[in-house]
Amino acid sequence: MDGEKKEYKLIIKSFSLLGSAQVLGLIITLIRSKAIALFLGPKGIAIAGLFNTTLELFSTVTSLGIDKSGVKEISFINAAKNEDAKIEIITLIERLGWYTGVFGSVLMIVFSKLLSELVFNSVDYTYAFVWLSFALLFKQLGYINFAVLQGIRVISSLARANVYGSAIGLIISVPLYYFLELKAIVPVIIVSNIIVFFVSRVYLNKVSQRGRLLPFKFMWDLHAGKEIIRLGVLLNFTSIVSIITTYAFQVYLTNITTLEIVGFYLVGVAILNYCVNIVFNAMSMDYYPRLAAIHKDNTALRKVVEQQALISMLVITPIIVFFIALAPFVIKVLYSSKFLDVIVFVKWSILGMLFKAVSWCISYVFIAKGDSKVFLRTNVIFNMILLTSNILGFKILGLNGVGIAFFVYHIIYFISVFIIASFRYEFYFEKEFYTFLFISFGLCISVFMFSNLLNPILKYVLMGVTVLISIVFTVYQINKKIDIKEAFQKFRK
Repeated sequence: MDGEKKEYKLIIKSFSLLGSAQVLGLIITLIRSKAIALFLGPKGIAIAGLFNTTLELFSTVTSLGIDKSGVKEISFINAAKNEDAKIEIITLIERLGWYTGVFGSVLMIVFSKLLSELVFNSVDYTYAFVWLSFALLFKQLGYINFAVLQGIRVISSLARANVYGSAIGLIISVPLYYFLELKAIVPVIIVSNIIVFFVSRVYLNKVSQRGRLLPFKFMWDLHAGKEIIRLGVLLNFTSIVSIITTYAFQVYLTNITTLEIVGFYLVGVAILNYCVNIVFNAMSMDYYPRLAAIHKDNTALRKVVEQQALISMLVITPIIVFFIALAPFVIKVLYSSKFLDVIVFVKWSILGMLFKAVSWCISYVFIAKGDSKVFLRTNVIFNMILLTSNILGFKILGLNGVGIAFFVYHIIYFISVFIIASFRYEFYFEKEFYTFLFISFGLCISVFMFSNLLNPILKYVLMGVTVLISIVFTVYQINKKIDIKEAFQKFRK
């Protein structure tokens, strides 16, 4: 029991530190989004969103997943406490990052005209994509820096690098949006990625030694890193498929509707990310390295996944309940009253995040195990289902239909990955977990129904009670797993 309590404390400790950084990062992102909404409007949000999605797609495809496989390799060697091997693998991964970064930048320049025509149905944005190639290079190098910090599990440095990089980028970007408006989009993306790279490099230099243990030869590096590249391509496949799916739907919307509608959709997706990605991002930073270190032990793996899924579900439940209750107010604060049309879309979508919190924890088992066949087939099939359901949902009910499709998809995905994991790795949840899942979903669906009541007094009273119950439920259950007061005192220190 003491060992289990220790594991829960480790999860909460990592989440508290990285979650605090994510909250600060969220505040910074909200201010930036508010600036874009005020100074650029829905059209500006659509253009910035399409640029960033294109950048993410090129980065994911050309990086070969070295940042992802690098985390696994570094964390495994770091656990063995072999300093020479650790320096060697870090040096190799950084060099591979430079190779893929330069390759991706050149590729974006070559296809800049085609990208402009594909994304915007015009060649007017050709030079914008050429300039964005510089952002691509520093984006990939920044990912490598964070991968090393994550692999050696220097959580405090990882958190600070995220916060300070985003904060400096915000200070520069808001004045540019004010004075240059739409013309500021490309310069802001470039400058932001350069800043994040240099800030993360500063923190990496403080905690990681460098060594000249490998000869600086291109072919030698590729040969030495072939296993890293092979694993990286495998791990990267899910990201590529996911981004292509998102990208395809955005391009679909761009071609059948206006940029303003695309802007509304991107705002809805962004709000979802604001609300729940704090949980996913904060927990993934330490969760994946822990799984990678014990990936050969199914019993230990199952236990870690269940603990992570339970905490994820408990933390995300009051977030979902709170957002559904205050959706109109949140949208006005984050953006403006012009974007209230996305309320129904976002409320349906965020219901699905409860099931995503659990399936997200299970899906990391496939990555940690390196189960290539299941990994590839699962991601291709379910991303095709997601794209198809989004298109059908939009055709039938517009953006509201996309929200419903998103909710149903995540229930199906959760059930499916659970069945796959149970057959392949003897995975299962204890009875306690299902009880918590039932209560959490009951709270979420209750506040969803209350939010549609016509009587404003009854509506807000019932929603307020549900929010309060969800908070009490989460705090009480987490306190049973750990001593919150003791953990908070240690966290302050």
